[in-house]
Amino acid sequence: MIRFSHNLAIVVGRLTRDPEVNSTKNGFAGNFSLATDESYLDSNKQRVERVEYHRIIVFNNDAVYMRDNAKKGDYVIVHGRRQTRKWEKDGVSQSTVEIIADIITPIETVKKTQ
Repeated sequence: MIRFSHNLAIVVGRLTRDPEVNSTKNGFAGNFSLATDESYLDSNKQRVERVEYHRIIVFNNDAVYMRDNAKKGDYVIVHGRRQTRKWEKDGVSQSTVEIIADIITPIETVKKTQ
């Protein structure tokens, strides 16, 4: 039997804060938060807006690029893999879901003049 699986996450959204980057003994590591949104009509024909926040982890050249070139409000496309991290704090199990970025593409937007 052939089994095939692939952990692929692609998100397109805006940075909710400036990227944070630190140097490590193995290079650079950083993170930022990305907001994606969607809307739909509920059963009463009312528009419902929904925002999802994604924690993005970046390393080395991507981390340096984001530190030097990206800021809160910028649009980017992130290709990566989803990872769940678990730990215990004060006897309570905790977890978070992150996207480990492989490719980050900035999206330049055209500002509309009014």
